[in-house]
Amino acid sequence: MTDDPSILGSVVVYRRIQAAYLDFDMTGKPVISDGAFRTKALSVFRCDKVTESEVLNGYPMDGLVQVSIQAIRDAGCIVEYDEPPTGHICVYKKDAPGSRISSGSAARMARAATWVKVPIKP
Repeated sequence: MTDDPSILGSVVVYRRIQAAYLDFDMTGKPVISDGAFRTKALSVFRCDKVTESEVLNGYPMDGLVQVSIQAIRDAGCIVEYDEPPTGHICVYKKDAPGSRISSGSAARMARAATWVKVPIKP
């Protein structure tokens, strides 16, 4: 696995967020837990290739965030197309693709992400 330079840093991607990864700060503002980004292969979708509804299809209670590819790279990760489905990109730990993304990298991505739709707590 290598970083795909054809995926520009300016590209923005969606990441689906389960309610289990939702926290709130002291003011009641929703905060994304870094756990939503700690995996061996992080699945994201290009915002310019799919709609919010397509990403959330079958997951009506889940939330959605967006983050730039540059922020993902700045967090120490690489990106690679993994289509189909259309617009699907996998994010991997840069120094050890296939290993779980570190908590530090996950936290950096979570801080860079912005809410599109907050998940519904059951």
